[in-house]
Amino acid sequence: MFVLLKFLKKIIRNFSKHKLLKTILFFMIILIIGSIGYAWFESAKFGDGLWWTIVTMSTVGYGDFYPQTLGGRILAVFIMTTGIGILSMLIASLAELLIEKKLKELRGMKKLKVKNHFIICGWNFRGKDIIDEINSDKKSMSSDIVIIANLKQTPYDIDNVHFVHGEVNTESLKNARIEKAKACIVLSDENLETYARDAKSILTALTVKKNTPSLYTSVEIADQANFEQCKITGADEIIVSGKITTNIIVQSVLDQGIPKFVSELVSNRYGQELYKINLDKNMYGKQFSEILSWYKKNLNILVIGTIDKKGKIHTNPPSDMTLTIDDSLIIIAEERPD
Repeated sequence: MFVLLKFLKKIIRNFSKHKLLKTILFFMIILIIGSIGYAWFESAKFGDGLWWTIVTMSTVGYGDFYPQTLGGRILAVFIMTTGIGILSMLIASLAELLIEKKLKELRGMKKLKVKNHFIICGWNFRGKDIIDEINSDKKSMSSDIVIIANLKQTPYDIDNVHFVHGEVNTESLKNARIEKAKACIVLSDENLETYARDAKSILTALTVKKNTPSLYTSVEIADQANFEQCKITGADEIIVSGKITTNIIVQSVLDQGIPKFVSELVSNRYGQELYKINLDKNMYGKQFSEILSWYKKNLNILVIGTIDKKGKIHTNPPSDMTLTIDDSLIIIAEERPD
């Protein structure tokens, strides 16, 4: 008996720790008292008593059942004065729980349950465009995206974007479920000077690779001079943002129209795009000139380069270059081939 009382005391204490659970407990008690009380005083079925109690507590008042005895009417007063208040508290508690959940999500405090997702470490003015590009490609448009940044709340609140608050470290990467991710992007911190900015990107890349060495990681740096140091991190791609911008600006005056052409190719939101695809099995052992002709004639795809099994890129390769099952193609197409 003592053990049972101790167990019940523990349950009530745990209920009292959470406002919603406590309100639900009181709601169920009022519901049971009303149902049994009505059935007792009015000599009715328990089901009728349950229906009457719910109707009374919700202030609907259909009038199909109502108490006629003194005891039933006293019970009705009790249900009306307490049950309606408890039901209102229950609705308010549910709303509060939903709001709290949303606030935790916005502030990066919610535990994530994602997989096969992209992780963006840091945030700058390019972040929104990066997410929009990912969401525009049919290969990745259904993927979740997790932002890890030391911001007060998520910088981009849309359905498939999640937020983890804090600096990039082992704990925040674990919260972002880095072990389940398929790729990671490290963005440059625009609030720092160039050298400090790149140092932070390199440190972030090292942290990512230390936790998940096999995760494909693309790192943005601001200065070409820091390229070699960044290679030490083991990053799979290193993007020198300043160099790319400079090259496009020069091309805009040397060969007018080229920057617009490049912008179209690197955007998933309009025009033709650049894609990497596997070589069709019908083309194994064929020369590049045959492959170029076959893709253009049959699929309206322009092949502009190849990537071999070692990851070496061949832009506009020789016509007699023979491709194998290990080679991939770099193509220009209106949309990603199936």
